[in-house]
Amino acid sequence: MMPVRYARGGMSAVLFSLVLALAWVGAPVPGVSGQGTAPGIRLVAVPVTVASGDTLSLTVEITDAPAGDVEVSFRFGSRLETRSEFRESTDSKIRSDQVITVEPTPSAGVLTASIDPTVAGKGRPAEDRVVLPADGVYPLEIVLHEAGSSTRLARIVTYVIRIGEAARQLDFAWVWPFHTAPPEDPNAADTRFEDVAELDRLAEIADLAGKVPGTLTLAPAAATVERLAGSAEDAGAAIVDSLSRPTTNEFVPVGYAGLAGDAWTGLGLGVLQAQVTGATAALEAGIARPIRREIRVLGGGKISAGAVTAARDTGATHVLLDAGAVSVEDLRFTLARPFAIEGVTGIAGLRSDPGLAEDLANSSGSVQTAQLFAADLSMIYFDAPDTARGTVLLAPLDWDPPRELVTEIFARVGTAPHLAFSGLSAITTVEPVTADGATVALPLTDPDATPSSARATGYDLVDTAAANLTLLDSLVVDGGEDLPTWHNTLLESPDTDLVGTSTQDAYAGAVVADTSDALAAIEVEPIEDVRLTAREADLPVTIRNGSGMTLRLVINLESPTVRFPEGSSHEIDVPPRIVTEEFPVEVSGPGPHVVTMRVLSPDGAQVFAQSRIRVRSTAVNSVALILTIGSLAFLALWWIVHNVRDKEKGRRGRHIGSAQEVWARHESEEARRVGPSRRGQGGDPDGRDATTEAPSAAREADVTAAPGRVGVPGGR
Repeated sequence: MMPVRYARGGMSAVLFSLVLALAWVGAPVPGVSGQGTAPGIRLVAVPVTVASGDTLSLTVEITDAPAGDVEVSFRFGSRLETRSEFRESTDSKIRSDQVITVEPTPSAGVLTASIDPTVAGKGRPAEDRVVLPADGVYPLEIVLHEAGSSTRLARIVTYVIRIGEAARQLDFAWVWPFHTAPPEDPNAADTRFEDVAELDRLAEIADLAGKVPGTLTLAPAAATVERLAGSAEDAGAAIVDSLSRPTTNEFVPVGYAGLAGDAWTGLGLGVLQAQVTGATAALEAGIARPIRREIRVLGGGKISAGAVTAARDTGATHVLLDAGAVSVEDLRFTLARPFAIEGVTGIAGLRSDPGLAEDLANSSGSVQTAQLFAADLSMIYFDAPDTARGTVLLAPLDWDPPRELVTEIFARVGTAPHLAFSGLSAITTVEPVTADGATVALPLTDPDATPSSARATGYDLVDTAAANLTLLDSLVVDGGEDLPTWHNTLLESPDTDLVGTSTQDAYAGAVVADTSDALAAIEVEPIEDVRLTAREADLPVTIRNGSGMTLRLVINLESPTVRFPEGSSHEIDVPPRIVTEEFPVEVSGPGPHVVTMRVLSPDGAQVFAQSRIRVRSTAVNSVALILTIGSLAFLALWWIVHNVRDKEKGRRGRHIGSAQEVWARHESEEARRVGPSRRGQGGDPDGRDATTEAPSAAREADVTAAPGRVGVPGGR
């Protein structure tokens, strides 16, 4: 494996272009008075690859040629071993023992210099022969100087790629976002593209995408495709048609809009799922092509572990990350295969190659830049030519591609025997990076990354809008014509170009305002008193629905003294007007009762309105009445029976006989009680003792003289 040593992340396109322009433009012409511009060299022709025995035809053009005799020297360097050497060769002096020097000649008014030596694998270099001993990438420094002098007037570097037959090709995936910022006004009725330059840029991408010699991976924002397809401009529909025409190309979602990488951390999973599913459905409808749902593109240099996890949880098996989002400091070779991500399981990573992005930013001519690009890919190939590998380039989101450059790159990469334009999906099938037999897990540069304060506030607003819209979606039965517009506005609001700006606030804020107005339009008409004349009756409830849509709501009734025979909760469809519904109730008795009424969402999580209703009942409880009458009847019967018995007892007490009758009964009872004890004791044959006669006379005397017993004359 070839070691690679370069700074993490890529230099910005503007800075890189400026540096290269200053480095390669050449030195001013010495001794030329009044020279307005410095001379330069433009590469006109160089073969993509050569093999041993081929003719190496090279042509350059001299721009702003100085006065006097000049020469052009072609200096061939040694085979490059690492990409670090490759990077250094672009602006460093090439050490060479093979130099072919020619005098430029005018051709059609232009000063050109050409050589066409034969490529040899061994031997001594000559004016008509260049020795390239092995397959690989060789730097070629082309210098403009004064005749007979080593003073440089201008310099460029290009590359000669020697290769015979390739054992296997290096897969190359060019991922090209297709996105434009939405209008500043979320409620704008006119969606036509007023920016002609932006329309031209999208048209150029769509046209070039149809000319790639292989598979190009396109990552369109669904909102951009919808705007183009629905535009009043004929050019918009033509662009969409052109974008979808090449059947060899593949499409991956980047969200409904150009979703920023930190959105996967800042947004709730529900909104992200809507972004992905909404984008997939819209794209498949707009371009009539299948979408690779399992691949997700996360742009931005700071991608958190939470963001990768969210991508996994929304169905992704592979995630493409910017170069700066992944740390490769511990690697000693070029990363050209999928890899595991530290701290996240169940998903593999792909990394956009930073060197290729820098190549695109080159300010040289299209031929020179395209050959630089092909040579850079070749360096990756020669790193491990017998191993299945693939590298990825994620083009900038708003890149305005130079047509000549892209066409030249397509031509050179497409004809190189060891390179192949493959889609991103082809690279996901390559075996992951391993070291010592184990899969390599690379760390994210900032696994705990969070959105900036302004962007976090923007995402919070998007979450609020999404919660409102989700709730409203669950209620609407009919008449939700505005819902698609609100959904599209919501899905555009976390756009890369909007988050954290006043325009983004306008998008999410518009959804919050519209949905809040609709939900607030659910009201209960106040009812203070309801009078019921029967114990079982219907309780009227009046609801005002001013949302303009038919909504499915739940009416919940509660009361400690009122029973609801058909249940206390009722799900009803409420049309957009004032509606009165009656619910069967059963009161426990006459008098006041309180019923609490609430209007809820079907899941019971949201209360839209509530009211307390006083119910007054004048009805008599039949069961209680029957029990009362029965009780009174029982008490009356018991009183009558008890009174009759008391009277009978009184009558018997008042008519028990005269005093003589009472005494006679008394004597008779006493004789019967004591008689048997006195018989058989001797004396009177009649059973009476002589001693008994005397007391009898005394007792007779006592009847009239002594105080008598109760109930007898003289007694008490």
